[in-house]
Amino acid sequence: MAVKYQSFAKSCLTVGKWTNPEPLDHGLEIIPRTDLSDLHVGDLMEVDARFHG
Repeated sequence: MAVKYQSFAKSCLTVGKWTNPEPLDHGLEIIPRTDLSDLHVGDLMEVDARFHG
């Protein structure tokens, strides 16, 4: 049995106008599609979940 595990963290900061982040081609990615600069507690957030692309 072989197990490979890699963990990466990506943060999204907004300076000026919001632009959607690009995928980094990692095994599992959760990418926000909602403008995070105008997000408040209780708001819904849309994400793009990718598994191997």
